[in-house]
Amino acid sequence: MGADDYLTKPFQMLELAARVEAVLRRTKKAETEFVMGDLKCDFERHQVFRKGTAVECTPKEYELLEVLIRNRNIALSREKLLDMVWVGI
Repeated sequence: MGADDYLTKPFQMLELAARVEAVLRRTKKAETEFVMGDLKCDFERHQVFRKGTAVECTPKEYELLEVLIRNRNIALSREKLLDMVWVGI
């Protein structure tokens, strides 16, 4: 009836928070770039720049960086990162 995710009990609060963040990201207009100091990450072009120069990254390195940026201020376990980047949850 419109649900796109669920958690089974018992669940951890960090898992719930991460999933709520993911749903909110999907339902609102996503940010197109992230800038911090001299680092810029362009989410639409999948490119990273430092001091205006493109930084070469593998697809997995970029994906991991994007997951970490989009989930900043959220503590993610190694297992959650593996799920989000390598499995694609």
